[in-house]
Amino acid sequence: MGVPYTKDEIMAIVRGGKQRGYIPGIGWVFPGQGTVIPPPSQGTHLADIARLKKREKLLTKQVNMFMRLFRSDDKFSQMLTQLESQPEYGGDDEDGGEDEEEEDDS
Repeated sequence: MGVPYTKDEIMAIVRGGKQRGYIPGIGWVFPGQGTVIPPPSQGTHLADIARLKKREKLLTKQVNMFMRLFRSDDKFSQMLTQLESQPEYGGDDEDGGEDEEEEDDS
């Protein structure tokens, strides 16, 4: 169901010194000091990392598919070439654009 207090109410209780110990979602508190020690960082869970990598791989495949589709049409191909030559889209930058990897399925 949840905690019957809002976070602001909990912090007011903590500052007033009426609560001590560990409060879920708040951390360790000490009476009268108004001191909150935040819980240790949970970090990124391995499942989240795996899910994000899988999602990134799917999105990369989709982008590559659309790029191949657009490259197959002359008009779209010209537009993409113009777009990619603009500095804000990775063209003509100082390092020569070497940070981009391009697939060639021909």
